[in-house]
Amino acid sequence: MKYIQISLLVFILCFNGCKDDSELESELQFYLDQFEVEANARGLTFENQINSTEIHLVEIITSGVLGQCVRVDAEPNEIHIDRNFWLNEATDLQKEFIVFHELGHCILNRGHLNDANGQGECISIMYDGNSPQCMLNYNPAVKEEMVDELFNN
Repeated sequence: MKYIQISLLVFILCFNGCKDDSELESELQFYLDQFEVEANARGLTFENQINSTEIHLVEIITSGVLGQCVRVDAEPNEIHIDRNFWLNEATDLQKEFIVFHELGHCILNRGHLNDANGQGECISIMYDGNSPQCMLNYNPAVKEEMVDELFNN
């Protein structure tokens, strides 16, 4: 009887875990799609590159790193996003920021840009999260300007 209970518990956990993974994949895809929407609004398209880019939630152990673009010559680019940050800390706007930032590396081949405006705030989504050169203030009021900078640089 105990074996049946344990087997049932394992099945339920696996079933729920798979469902959660599917929901997470859908959420991650939403932000990939939003990147393409923003590109299209600026007369650009990256559909093929986005479709071949894999995005995964992983444990990133490097302090201060929330995402990474992993480039492999023979494989499609991958984006790794810190699972704990995504699931437990990130707001929708922060999720968009991190996905757009990593796509900036993987698809747009952008490096970090830590330039500041007159108030000391970062002007680019491509800000290096560990730089003291500017203060990140990604919010609805500056989002369009920062997304413009991402695609127009």
